[in-house]
Amino acid sequence: MVQIVAPSATTDLTSSEAATAKTVQLPPTKSSSETVNPSETKTRSASKTAAKMPAPPAPKPAAAAAPSVAESSEELFADAAAMLSGEVPPTETPATPEPAAAAASTSPVEPIASDAPAVATSTKFATYRLVAMIGGGVVVGGLLLAMVIRAILVDDQPVAQVTPPDATPAEVAEETPAAEPAAPAEKIVETTPPINPAAEVAAANEPEAPAAEMKPMPEEVAEKPPAELPLDETKPGENPFLFDMPEGAKPSSKPAAENVAAGEAPETTDDQRMKFANDPLTGVLGEAFPLFDESMFEAPASQSLAESAEPEAPLPDPATMPALEAVVQKPAPRAVDVSARLNDPYINARFRDISLMDHLRNLTRWSTIPISVDPLALQSADIAGDKKINVNQKGTNTERLLRGAVEPLRMSVDVRGDQVRIVPLQQAGMKPPTVRFQVDDLASDDPAVAELAYTVTHLVEPTSWQGAGGTNTCRTGKKELQLAADSEAVFQSLVLVEKLRVARSLAPRSRYEEKLFKLEPRSEQAAALLDKKVQLSFAEPAELLEIVEQLEGSTGAIILIDWESLLREGWNPDTKATMLAIDVPLRDALHTLLSPLDMDFRIIDDRTMQIAMKSDIAQHGDVEFYPISDLADGPTQAAALINRLKKDLALPDDPQFAMIYDAPSKNLLVRLPQAKQVELAQLLAKLRTL
Repeated sequence: MVQIVAPSATTDLTSSEAATAKTVQLPPTKSSSETVNPSETKTRSASKTAAKMPAPPAPKPAAAAAPSVAESSEELFADAAAMLSGEVPPTETPATPEPAAAAASTSPVEPIASDAPAVATSTKFATYRLVAMIGGGVVVGGLLLAMVIRAILVDDQPVAQVTPPDATPAEVAEETPAAEPAAPAEKIVETTPPINPAAEVAAANEPEAPAAEMKPMPEEVAEKPPAELPLDETKPGENPFLFDMPEGAKPSSKPAAENVAAGEAPETTDDQRMKFANDPLTGVLGEAFPLFDESMFEAPASQSLAESAEPEAPLPDPATMPALEAVVQKPAPRAVDVSARLNDPYINARFRDISLMDHLRNLTRWSTIPISVDPLALQSADIAGDKKINVNQKGTNTERLLRGAVEPLRMSVDVRGDQVRIVPLQQAGMKPPTVRFQVDDLASDDPAVAELAYTVTHLVEPTSWQGAGGTNTCRTGKKELQLAADSEAVFQSLVLVEKLRVARSLAPRSRYEEKLFKLEPRSEQAAALLDKKVQLSFAEPAELLEIVEQLEGSTGAIILIDWESLLREGWNPDTKATMLAIDVPLRDALHTLLSPLDMDFRIIDDRTMQIAMKSDIAQHGDVEFYPISDLADGPTQAAALINRLKKDLALPDDPQFAMIYDAPSKNLLVRLPQAKQVELAQLLAKLRTL
């Protein structure tokens, strides 16, 4: 036995216990007299000097001061632990304490020389305590983390067992619904149905239905949704988020099906409760989570969506719609200084994959110069109007932007007064060069070559040749035609000669594609395009350029504007118009747009059209080929047919109009305006029916 005795303390052991006990005497503590006063600190040096002087008579010894209790219990136990561990040798004393006279010494009590062992022991104890606290905190934190992970990964929610449809009452335990949150807990009494021996024997012979296992994993619950989880028995009428059953809604096919009294909310079905239980928001919103009856949004089986929806208003019939009043107002005249506008500077112009027509229309808007494109220029360059080009110029002007776009495509820029026209590539010099056409496959002798020259000069720009008031010449050589004419006449002559080869079943000799030499009339080539439906409406006046661009975008057509023709009548690029084209063919939409402006369009090929004034289109002749082998056999019958056709068409005696019979191909070559060409085709069809 070990007894720890504080200084000046008595033992409380019996004599037998004291004989076997080991007594440890704690070191003396500081008394209140050992406390250093501030005055002692100040007079310490003086006391050393006074020590040499004889000491005054000592006073009578006083009673020993009571031991101080300044030390705390922690310090006492720390000292005791140090003594037991052997760091501080213990002081063994007999059981009887020392007399108190020793404490009454007359000499001043000196303070303990050093408290180092006690301080070291206290620091070590504090370190142990800190380590223990940190370890305990780590353990608690680990437990909390494990609980959080378990709550996330493990679903402790009880899974209701599915009741097999064929199970007997003896095999299935009754489900006990959860009590309402506001109602006090009630004692639940389970009742066991009476045992029927016959039923028990029958049940023993039948295979047992496997009981539903507890499946805590969410994916298992998702695969086999439980029948019902009694989480909440609150009536739907108490939930403010529920809606009443709409009129005409399909009644729920779920098993709950008592009619709800008037004014009461419908009962919550089992499936709704299960969806409520499985929804992740249930844990957040609780009873406030809304339960929706999905059947209320279902239409009755006998009523389709088309029947339940309100009937849509039918689209207006274009034939019965009132005609839109066309706004016919000529724009203010323009005074365009073409030379100055062509020099308008541009710091930087960069366009990538822009169509040629869009580029030229932009220049028309920016420079105010009307820029027209001759259809022959596109055909001679063998390109379409929507060909993509790239423009990249710095420190340029309008003229360079214009020439840089068209000249690389083998077209020329022709400045004509207050406008610019894109024409076929022109040869340098004042006098046109002579172009030779080899026609040995078309004319085997000189009379045949002369007849071919007559055909060319009467079908291609008849008034441009010498003898008809023009400057172009066409001479015959040895099985060749020698033409000294402008680029437009030369190109048209080339197309005519190649079409004659196609009509005579010969191969073309030029570099152009064969589609340029089709013998079908232009109206038939563009029939599919002109029959495309248009859905455009311009109730407010819009620029003619803008309307044309919209028509191109919706149909894929290429529409050119002959500003040279329009300017003669006072229509410039500021022209505005209106159009109402709702589900109508393109040809009708163009007539609706152009007729109020006294304009019209003519067909160039299967994709390209040109807008001009009606008067100019009525005078512009195009060459078409019509096979008449079934109507005329030989030149004599062909001449009689030509006279009849001229009479029926009421053609004037105009050199611009011509009909020539080509005996080798048995085709009628006709130069007439397109409106007359359509009448001629109808007349020939009528003659074939006679």
